[in-house]
Amino acid sequence: MSKPTKVSCNQVVSLINQLSENEKQQVLDRLLFESDEKFALSCKLGDQAFKKICQKRNLNPDTMTEDEKLSLVDEILHEADL
Repeated sequence: MSKPTKVSCNQVVSLINQLSENEKQQVLDRLLFESDEKFALSCKLGDQAFKKICQKRNLNPDTMTEDEKLSLVDEILHEADL
């Protein structure tokens, strides 16, 4: 198995600049799609972690207001500072 070739960011940009406008849009769409997938996964994991914290504190996140959720997050962040 051969080693993958290292390509610099400038080389990638140079190659993309050689593409047609349609091909550039395809590259951009693909990158955005992959980024959206990672963001969605991060949100899902964050939501799961928040629900676990609520469960440990005998809180129901489904019945909490947005203000209550934000207060809890603020409280958790300040606990981390201690």
